[in-house]
Amino acid sequence: PVSAEGRNVNGAVTTIHGLDHLSIPDEVFTAAKPVVLKGLVAAWPAVTAANQGAESILQYLRKRARDQDVLAFQGAREMRGRYFYKPDLSGFNFDKMTLRLEALLDRFAAWQEGGNDPYAYLGSTAVEEVFPGFRLENDIALAPERPLVSVWMGNSLAHRRPF
Repeated sequence: PVSAEGRNVNGAVTTIHGLDHLSIPDEVFTAAKPVVLKGLVAAWPAVTAANQGAESILQYLRKRARDQDVLAFQGAREMRGRYFYKPDLSGFNFDKMTLRLEALLDRFAAWQEGGNDPYAYLGSTAVEEVFPGFRLENDIALAPERPLVSVWMGNSLAHRRPF
């Protein structure tokens, strides 16, 4: 059920709808359990682009991408998106690769829903390092400090849906 304030009160997670970054109640910051702020960033330009499809978000990101190497991870289809150890614990079931950010975005574009395409993702990379200026259009001012914000993205196979 949802309360009169638009809060889902079932289970261990509270879901609050209809907020923007200026109307987050103080109780969210002091909650002792998870709180989901549904739709909080729906108006962000990056979210708007992503909702228009993979090509749209890739174009949005390409315009902001810094020309640099990034560390990414890639695994075969057999791993089913579960980045982990090999069954015999002799190593990982994925490979690490360093490549240009533009090349990684090209791979994401090519590997949308393809048959034998591998899983791939860029994980825990500081947004400002790879997409300078991204936070000028897509940010939540929650405190005077500007916390480190990371980007995690992969092809649709890696995360079960595009970016």
